[in-house]
Amino acid sequence: MFYLWQRTSTKGCKEDELLKRLVVKHTENDGHLSYSCIAPKCGYSAAGNFQQARILKHSVKCQHLKAYDFDAFQDALTSSHTGSLGAQLEVPQASESEPHPSPSGLQASFSNSGTITRQKTLDLVPLHVAGKKAKAEELKKFQNSVNHIIMQLICVCGLVPNIIDSPEWKELINKLSGAYKPTSSDSFRNTFIPQEAVFVQSKMIELLKAKEDLTLTFDGTTIRSNESFYSAHGTTPSRKSFFLDGHEGSGESHDRKWITDNLMKVN
Repeated sequence: MFYLWQRTSTKGCKEDELLKRLVVKHTENDGHLSYSCIAPKCGYSAAGNFQQARILKHSVKCQHLKAYDFDAFQDALTSSHTGSLGAQLEVPQASESEPHPSPSGLQASFSNSGTITRQKTLDLVPLHVAGKKAKAEELKKFQNSVNHIIMQLICVCGLVPNIIDSPEWKELINKLSGAYKPTSSDSFRNTFIPQEAVFVQSKMIELLKAKEDLTLTFDGTTIRSNESFYSAHGTTPSRKSFFLDGHEGSGESHDRKWITDNLMKVN
């Protein structure tokens, strides 16, 4: 049994301390790799090469992990929150009033009349480096911004994720802007959407904590696959409701204890 590790450079491998606290890596009899949740009572496991996004996707919802190692659970939430598109786009940009990198190698002396009497060659390398860095940051922000809009189309408008893998979608995006590099649907399913859910929920909790006289409601319905689904909402005195959590309840007795236990998970 070995802990998970994550490749961080071409020179070698370095253990990811957070993943080490969330999952355990196994070597099967046939030599294939798999990993499972660190919480003893959790039955989650996956085969093949691991991905940090998929591990976090499970960990932030695992109540067994929350009970077994609350600190690891909180760190998984923090990692998902800070890595979300919403959090990255929320980071304030540098102010225009902040000093820009100045080129080195420029030295001049002035006479009493104000005329330049001596000057070295201007070193433009720092300006070129600063320009490339600024351009890379702008492209990253643009990429995240477009992905954030596509994510909203998927979650709010019901855009089928598989569409963004199609040649037609890529042709459309390339026609609109060659600067955007199409992102796979797997990235939206396993990374962007789960991380954004953590980010949005934390924002809702932050808003609701500033309110008084909140109403907590718990209601159930049956979805298309004929499975029972229960949702928890928090409502402010101004009648604004916020979706806090969802619970799958098929094949279970929805008695007082079941309802109470699930409501207590909403925090």
